[in-house]
Amino acid sequence: MKHACRKVSRLASDALDRKLSPLERLRLHFHLLLCVNCRNFRSSLQRLHETFEHIRSVQAHELKLTKDQRRRLLMELERKLGD
Repeated sequence: MKHACRKVSRLASDALDRKLSPLERLRLHFHLLLCVNCRNFRSSLQRLHETFEHIRSVQAHELKLTKDQRRRLLMELERKLGD
């Protein structure tokens, strides 16, 4: 992985946890315009983040799942993350 890609992957991750500075947003934006691998990484990272946020919200409601429901949920998550 290139040095620039490492920095951008870190920025993409940080952007999920905090507001990036204007310069950081600019660096991220321009690099993503040029680098398909980092765009794919950011997209996967975003989907993973959204999935965990959804799971967290479901857990907050203390939803009880049957064994079959858990199996189907895991299969669907694996399918979504594989897209």
